[in-house]
Amino acid sequence: MRSVYGWAKRDFDVRVPVTVKGGLDIRSQSRDLRRPTFNTAHVGLDRLSASVDDNASQWFDPVYGNRDMLYGPKMQWMDLSKIGSTFREHPEYFNQSVTNQVNDYRSGVTTSQAITEVISAPFLRLDAKFFHGRLQMTGGVRYERTDDAGDGPLVDPTRIYQRNASGQIVRDSAGRPVVIAGLATLAGTQLAYIERGASVEKTYDGFFPSLNATFNIRHNLLARFSYGRSISRPDFGNILPSASLPDPEGTGRTITLTNPNLKPWSADSYGVALEYYFNEPSSGVLSTRLYRRDIKDFWGTTTVPATDDLLEPWGLDPAVYGEALGYQVSTRANVGKARVSGMEFDYRQNLAFLPPWARGLTVFANLTLQHLEGSERASFGGFVAKTTNYGVTYSRARLTVRLAVNLKGTVRQGQVTNAGTEPGTFAYLEPRNSLDLSGEYRFTRKFAIFVGGRNINEAIDDTVIYGPNTPRDRSLSGRADYRAYWNVGVKGTF
Repeated sequence: MRSVYGWAKRDFDVRVPVTVKGGLDIRSQSRDLRRPTFNTAHVGLDRLSASVDDNASQWFDPVYGNRDMLYGPKMQWMDLSKIGSTFREHPEYFNQSVTNQVNDYRSGVTTSQAITEVISAPFLRLDAKFFHGRLQMTGGVRYERTDDAGDGPLVDPTRIYQRNASGQIVRDSAGRPVVIAGLATLAGTQLAYIERGASVEKTYDGFFPSLNATFNIRHNLLARFSYGRSISRPDFGNILPSASLPDPEGTGRTITLTNPNLKPWSADSYGVALEYYFNEPSSGVLSTRLYRRDIKDFWGTTTVPATDDLLEPWGLDPAVYGEALGYQVSTRANVGKARVSGMEFDYRQNLAFLPPWARGLTVFANLTLQHLEGSERASFGGFVAKTTNYGVTYSRARLTVRLAVNLKGTVRQGQVTNAGTEPGTFAYLEPRNSLDLSGEYRFTRKFAIFVGGRNINEAIDDTVIYGPNTPRDRSLSGRADYRAYWNVGVKGTF
């Protein structure tokens, strides 16, 4: 990751004081990813599989193997460090089958990817004050240009067939393609799996204006307005070249591709807010905010016909993998527009008006309500319609205790697009209520003890999957019980 940032600022003392700031921000990052796997089988000193010296008891882990399980009897575990030591000291005790070699080679190819991204962004910002400083405004515009260049795996089963001088597949008298080496063999895999055999370059740019205004209605009452256009770039894993092609001689007709042409999504965000600040000594704030976010070119997983436009960036021949032959492409795409609108309420106050023995109490609460509308194919992973937080903090000279409650509504996860799945099917996390507790006691300014507990009520996470017509009693797909997590320690400054 490398970056260069510079700016210049000047104040203009005219009728309306204005500060102008201009600059340039350049960022560059490169990723070189290799995540191969290695599979082998233990054959031991006698070089025979499943013989006496292949007993797994030699790697038994006596620590984890004697722990009580949450459900059911104790489970025997193997010590991975012992297995590693055996392999390093006696590599001849292990044997790689042809299947292992094929899988390892494919893993080395399909997990080998590289990308370089450069973002160039000049910007201009203006700050001004009106009505003797009661109205403060900040606005500007930022131009961003993004350049991506990447390489990824190419998987093309047709490369195992002989071709003539014109590049056409050679066929025998029965019309079957002449095979150089079977795809299941190591030689055939080396022909069909090309490390970083697919390349892509793409550029996109745009202007991103913003405006923020704050007006002092009274000394303790503020009104705010904001507007901004933002951008969210695709993850590298979605645009790095990666292609998996079915064998044309087989029955499969689904081509799985990443999408180098996947565009970033952009959003125009609007917000208005009122903030009321309590007078001393009972400091705090009561605020409300309304917001709307109009999003275009949002992402979703889609399966579409294999058109020439989709195949062209990959150098795939429409005559072999085209739409006319029944091929489809499964990929991530820009699926349309969406809108997120919502409101937030926030309250925080130090209860200094209480009797002296009760002072030090601070209460807080906030509520967020959101509504989502737009394409059903859009993947809004992590969207929560309702979230509530509230709690209390008690703080005195030596002691601080904080209790916080989180009430989280249904969390929308990823879209489910398996074969035969009803459109509009998503995974969700069920509503969850959790309680956190923390405390600290300070013996001196430099020494203290603390305790912290998360999820002390031991709330569980239930994952459900359902579509428009799924019976709710058949939707549970997973349950995670994280129990409470406690952290106890000492803090010291030396």
